[in-house]
Amino acid sequence: MRRPTVFLLLFLMSACGQSAPSPNHTARKSAPRTAEQPEEPGEANSAHWPAMDAIKAAKTEEEARAGRALYKGTRQQEMLDNVLEHKLGEFDFAQFNKVAAVVKETETPTDAEEAAKAYKGTRHTGELDRVLKAHIKALIDATPSLGLPTRSAGKNAEPSELVELFTDCETESDAESVMQNYTGNATESDLLAAIEVWRWRTPVVVDEVSVSFRFGFSDAFLRFSDGRIAVQQYRGVVNVVSPEGEVQYALDPANIDEVFLIGKSPDEAFVYTGGGSSGMIQKWNANTGELVLAFGSVKVPNIIGRLSVLTPDGSKLLSCSRRGHMSLWDTETGKFIRHIATIPQLEAVRFTGDSGLVFATSREAIRVYETGTANKVHEFPVSGAILRQFGVSRDGKKMAFRRNEPGRTSTDGPPGPGQESLVIADGETGAELGRIPLESAVVSMHWLGSGKHVLVSLYTSLLLVDAESMRIVHSHSIKAQPVGSIMSADCMTMTQHIGLMTKDRKVVVPNFFTYGREP
Repeated sequence: MRRPTVFLLLFLMSACGQSAPSPNHTARKSAPRTAEQPEEPGEANSAHWPAMDAIKAAKTEEEARAGRALYKGTRQQEMLDNVLEHKLGEFDFAQFNKVAAVVKETETPTDAEEAAKAYKGTRHTGELDRVLKAHIKALIDATPSLGLPTRSAGKNAEPSELVELFTDCETESDAESVMQNYTGNATESDLLAAIEVWRWRTPVVVDEVSVSFRFGFSDAFLRFSDGRIAVQQYRGVVNVVSPEGEVQYALDPANIDEVFLIGKSPDEAFVYTGGGSSGMIQKWNANTGELVLAFGSVKVPNIIGRLSVLTPDGSKLLSCSRRGHMSLWDTETGKFIRHIATIPQLEAVRFTGDSGLVFATSREAIRVYETGTANKVHEFPVSGAILRQFGVSRDGKKMAFRRNEPGRTSTDGPPGPGQESLVIADGETGAELGRIPLESAVVSMHWLGSGKHVLVSLYTSLLLVDAESMRIVHSHSIKAQPVGSIMSADCMTMTQHIGLMTKDRKVVVPNFFTYGREP
């Protein structure tokens, strides 16, 4: 009975196209391969497809970002991000081409700049700027009168547009002539900002003075408009040297162990020094070196020359003692006016242009006082900042100072690229407005007259910084590492001291380079 049954089974399997298994063989079962087979728990291979299709089909940036949001997984994040970035780049490029085409169709520089503002992307700003400048230049070449822009009532000419006025200027006299012939309605501040960009775009060395003697406190020096230099020597004597580097006379008051250079009057008729432990201030004739007036008080000892400062109009002098005592004096009579404040660990003192406010920095705060009343009007706690290099705009509305990267201290050695930043802050609220990473340490910083630019002297370069857009407008390499820097009152020239310094702070072979434009 069993044998027919076996033959019947074999016949049926043969009819169905199957062969009989070997008695000793065990069949292996393999799972079917489908598109939905997960390679890892919780996510299918095709999970990213809806997001991919939505990104590729998107007609706007918003649709592309919404499509990317459809994918909630993790395995294909990087790939989808790349696809999205490529798609956004396509939108950006299309917008750039559209705006550039409109710019090229405009008929005035003003209309061209207005058209360029329609571009809201970030990838092609440089290309659009070149298109804009080339088109404006072509318009002005074809119609020179377009170089003197005018605006409708209530609007000011754009500074970038105004800079074109000075393109062909070689000297300060040329720039002054353009100013006098300007017939537009730009504000004085905008015109001043345009001249600043022209002046510091390609500055040259307009003067160089070398002196043969050694001196310390290398940031204590002054430059007169006729090229003379007043230099504080290491042991306290102040030498006034000619443009050729020859000593004309020395400011060396009797019975004073040390003299600190403070400043000069706006008309350059007088030079002021402070006498170390005597607590006295000296006023000298800048042309003859004769002592004109000595004033002060032994009750306010240890005048610190590097911090004591004249008001911008030269009518008053703020003395600063080693203990942070700040006292105001009349420079005409030498009479004491008032005590402003006492700030331990005083770092820097700066007046506003009208002398109405004085900004005083310490290691932990910036304080602002009314010069006329000594009332403190602001106090801004600051952490992580280095407030020895500090600047304030002439109207007092903006401040500039340097900041270390988080966790870095002054004992960590010279900073490297990106380890310091220039910070711009509001002078009335203390709020930080922005910061710019710097390539090396700051030697000094100077607000220019318009209040829109800061000139920053680094160890390796000189930077012109736009304090409104928070960008570096121009950068220039300098001759050598400077150890001191001063700005002229009219902000037309900047003088740097460059020399080799010994361990005891004596400077060997010092040179003074003055940058700016030829008169």
